[in-house]
Amino acid sequence: MSHGPNEIMATVAMPIARGLRPRDAAEYVGFSEAFLKKARCGLTEAPGPRFKKIGNRVVYLREDLDAFLDQSEAAA
Repeated sequence: MSHGPNEIMATVAMPIARGLRPRDAAEYVGFSEAFLKKARCGLTEAPGPRFKKIGNRVVYLREDLDAFLDQSEAAA
């Protein structure tokens, strides 16, 4: 498809993903991905953030990560 020199192409901003994969969630909360995995399996003293399973994928919702951070901050 050819565009003329004066034609402006609009870009559509992608919405911020509501659900984060474990790697991104770990970066978001400042904990390791290994901690999140152990917390999902119940192998940590403190509970980890809530998560969802979609098929075989683990997804963390931002609001759950924020609640986890708030809860961790209050306990400190």
